[in-house]
Amino acid sequence: MRAARPINWSNPFSVENGFKLRQRNQGSSSSCTAQATGYYTEALEKIENFKDEKYSARHIYSQTFMPQGGTYVWKAMKIPLGGLASQDSVPDGDSS
Repeated sequence: MRAARPINWSNPFSVENGFKLRQRNQGSSSSCTAQATGYYTEALEKIENFKDEKYSARHIYSQTFMPQGGTYVWKAMKIPLGGLASQDSVPDGDSS
């Protein structure tokens, strides 16, 4: 069995018809649901409005987390309907 090649995070991910989206490493974040919701919304924003916007996973997680850990996907996916915070306004690691 061969070892997996390391991922080059600087290469964009090709989605379809020449559309490319940057790859992102979740790093130490424990909220995969918030990360995925933000990433999904970024892709829609780029496809539908041709805007390259970064959304804050922390903003999503802060509104959806459960005290015992984790979150529900349906709860996280409601956040984009009401509006998301940009990555600049609520950066990762900001606990305020």
